[in-house]
Amino acid sequence: MKRIIPLFSIIVLCAFSTMGQKLQDVIYLKNGNILRGEITEQQLNGIVKIKTTDRNFLVLHENEIERISKEELVYQSVNSDRKFKGIAEYGVMPGLGSNKLDMEKLSIIGTFQLSPYFSLGAGSGLRAVHSYDMLMPFFVDLRTYLPREKLVPYLALGAGYAFNINQDFNPEGYFINPEFGLMLKVRNRFSIHLGLGYNAQWLNNVRYDWKWVDESLVIEKITDPIHGISIVAGITF
Repeated sequence: MKRIIPLFSIIVLCAFSTMGQKLQDVIYLKNGNILRGEITEQQLNGIVKIKTTDRNFLVLHENEIERISKEELVYQSVNSDRKFKGIAEYGVMPGLGSNKLDMEKLSIIGTFQLSPYFSLGAGSGLRAVHSYDMLMPFFVDLRTYLPREKLVPYLALGAGYAFNINQDFNPEGYFINPEFGLMLKVRNRFSIHLGLGYNAQWLNNVRYDWKWVDESLVIEKITDPIHGISIVAGITF
């Protein structure tokens, strides 16, 4: 586990170090608005045509323009027009390790867009651990994006604490969930994403697994963390 967070940080730094190499046309209008994109045509009669970053084609006259410049390309992140967003996710995790406990999870997350590249939020949900119990997690969620027009790569890190619903809401243990994937912007305020992650859930409560081995009943004590590779699908709204 100690290697996960440093590796996550290295991936983020390497990814963002490749950004900011392209230029775009920026038109500053006299009314205070700013248009970013690609100027497709400038006519002698003062007409300026621009294809904006959101793929709109606009026709302007030089009397409307204060100045035109070339600037570093600024990508618009998914739902960048809103500071607060909601995320709903569903995931499945085949169990690994000694106990091999499979898990399904449903999460609801509220996030705040810190910048086009980062969001921070908190969430809860349900985690159904097969042959064990139903858990309710509470966690913080940090996400970083590589903004593009439509398809947006992202990295996420969730960490928190889970409680056992079936045992009078007793504390169960800490968990951590790094994840990476792709987001597809469907509409201005709606996107879908698919991710691949790693889940590790520690268990404080002692549980026993009953198995038949060679026609004999064997009772095994479950103490190892539940962990495995998870596949996650979700929506951002």
